[in-house]
Amino acid sequence: MIAVNKDFSWFLFAITLALVATGYTMTFLISDNALLRTYHFILIAVFTLGLILHVYITTFVLRYDWIGRFWALFRPHSPYMTLRVIQMTSGLLVLVFVGVQLVSGLDWFKLGLGALLPYIVHRNNDLYVVIVLSVHMGAGLRFWMVRRRGRTRLPEPEKISVERRENIIAMGSAVLGILGALIFNNPTQVGTGISVPKGVLPPGQTEIERLKVLHTGIGIPPFDRDTWRFEVIGLVENVLSMSYDEFMALPTVIRIADFHCVTGWTKFDNKWEGVSFQAIKELVKPFENARFVTIEAQRGYTTSLSIPELSHQDIMLAVRLDDMELPREHGGPLRLIVPQKYGYKSAKWVFKLKFTEDKELGYWETRGYSDSANPFNNDRYSG
Repeated sequence: MIAVNKDFSWFLFAITLALVATGYTMTFLISDNALLRTYHFILIAVFTLGLILHVYITTFVLRYDWIGRFWALFRPHSPYMTLRVIQMTSGLLVLVFVGVQLVSGLDWFKLGLGALLPYIVHRNNDLYVVIVLSVHMGAGLRFWMVRRRGRTRLPEPEKISVERRENIIAMGSAVLGILGALIFNNPTQVGTGISVPKGVLPPGQTEIERLKVLHTGIGIPPFDRDTWRFEVIGLVENVLSMSYDEFMALPTVIRIADFHCVTGWTKFDNKWEGVSFQAIKELVKPFENARFVTIEAQRGYTTSLSIPELSHQDIMLAVRLDDMELPREHGGPLRLIVPQKYGYKSAKWVFKLKFTEDKELGYWETRGYSDSANPFNNDRYSG
């Protein structure tokens, strides 16, 4: 039964790594993938059942004396007793942090509250789960090696060498787990683009059911598809000037993205289709000194972003919304979509991109609004 329990430990560790991988992918890469989300929930169920069985075997079948082992620490004891107590304590912490992870995950995903607090808890608690689980596994591995070696008698020099090797293996396993958790816990970027959580309500925002219509000026500017042109100029090898039909012939991508307006509302899960900024970038080939892009739209509206900010996979020049031609009131025929920023960075009625070396502040940025425009930092106003 001890061997079975040990196998359960490794099984739970593998499931934890799979949970972290699927959770990370859903949060920062492809959160709209229903199949991936299903796998994540299946893994949660398997892990929960496995953990319950592991605790049951340890406590009731193997009759592990949790309280007695703890109090033994305060009496003269061998180093291996300390090892057992470390394993016991880290195991209890695993139960605590896993419980927090399950509750916050249910709040965030299952109940669909869209609140920021459960996201923050769920997103950061995974670090503690992996750390304490790594310590638990490292201590357990070391104790298992001691038990196995105890069946054979070794000469003293060889015994010292074997113990040193066992310590390195056990400590190395724990350290690798902790380092991996630290490295992947806070991915601020995906590729070269800035990443923000999907399906989470930023501070100061209220969820609405459909996109509102807001824009500067009076009315919607005119559009003639026969005379309309899209241009890319500035610090690029290939200057572009395309008709409407030429632009519409470019390959498109589809993304599900949230939209956060600086006035305080958020619309989740908008289906955008358009030409990715990466595709435009590959066509024009910016010079090395090009660092920013100024977006020009009708009615004199402008905004600007750095090239790394525009390099996220979600960013596009959209031509369709929810499987329909992009309505004029929502920026048709062409709208920049930047889900990582407040809506004033997602310029409507775009007709020109200009690659520059220096930053050019846009319409709202020169009127006191934040240039960073990060909804999860509540960056609404400059200064």
